[in-house]
Amino acid sequence: EAFGFKQLVFEPFFGGGIITAMVAPLIFSVGPWPVLIVMSIIFIAAVLSGLFYWGKSGRGWINPQAAIEHEEEHVRRDWRPSEELANPPGTLN
Repeated sequence: EAFGFKQLVFEPFFGGGIITAMVAPLIFSVGPWPVLIVMSIIFIAAVLSGLFYWGKSGRGWINPQAAIEHEEEHVRRDWRPSEELANPPGTLN
């Protein structure tokens, strides 16, 4: 029980945000099923919007070849760490 009460204070600041803080009182006031339905609709909307965004531009897991080509175009392959970064002082080589 103590862990649950701690989480209500801890999560909004260090992980969950405002939704996590509001969900427990919301479930208590309207019940679990309306909250589940609303959150499911939000989840489906987020997934579909992500699929449409990544699908229109041909990036991501919908078109893996396009993602590989994008990486090949935009990633610097000639970068090498300096000797100081590769062997910091005080380390054994």
